[in-house]
Amino acid sequence: MTQTTTETAARTTTRLLHGYGRLTWPQARALLSGCACTWTDFDGIHLQDTPPDELPVAATHLWAWNRTGDRLVRLRFDTPGILYAAVLTPADADAVPDTAGVPPARGFPEEVTVTERRTILRDPQERSAAALPPEFTERTWHLVEVPGESPLTFVRADPEP
Repeated sequence: MTQTTTETAARTTTRLLHGYGRLTWPQARALLSGCACTWTDFDGIHLQDTPPDELPVAATHLWAWNRTGDRLVRLRFDTPGILYAAVLTPADADAVPDTAGVPPARGFPEEVTVTERRTILRDPQERSAAALPPEFTERTWHLVEVPGESPLTFVRADPEP
């Protein structure tokens, strides 16, 4: 996703990182229950209050979040039909994300320190690419970053203004 450098002060918190590998779309979609989602593909940028019914074609990632923003999901699409998922939950969460019976990868969940920043996707005056629809530019977006050897970035948007 394109982002500008317009950011506010960062906030650091502790979360639980749940990792899942080699999921099918139905298994990965179970992680998205109750979440809004955003992704880009050949048809442009998408934002839905519910997960897409079908695996997005030509997308590389899909980001999702629940209404409170305390559960964040990042899906990475590799070979056709194979997905990798990472889920962030509060550090004190007892619930394990529902993955239709697929257990997390070895070593997960893992307690991690994350940095959250508010940002905008792109300044509405930016003219180097097609304008983003208002439902993107009028929202506050958050980047939640897990640093380390294999860093991850999760994305979420505040509910509609």
